[in-house]
Amino acid sequence: MVNTSFTVQKEVSVTSNSELIPNASLAGRLPYFITAWEKVTQDREILSIVKGYEILFVSLTSQEKIPNLSKEQFSLLEQKGLETLEKGAIQK
Repeated sequence: MVNTSFTVQKEVSVTSNSELIPNASLAGRLPYFITAWEKVTQDREILSIVKGYEILFVSLTSQEKIPNLSKEQFSLLEQKGLETLEKGAIQK
């Protein structure tokens, strides 16, 4: 049996002005609330993830086979890639 209960030890008030946060969509806003997270936890691993998680690759990735996409599929894939880039979730 897994114990899933927890106790909240601190009450933290967080207000946000979306005009002050670039790209105020849901994705990518977490680092703007680091001061609130620091009130809740001092766990270095959690705070480092809140500040921005970076995936380190052992080697460069490559794609050996070009997928056979329709124009519609390619357009959708390109659009989603640009949206993800704009959110700051990925970098060129």
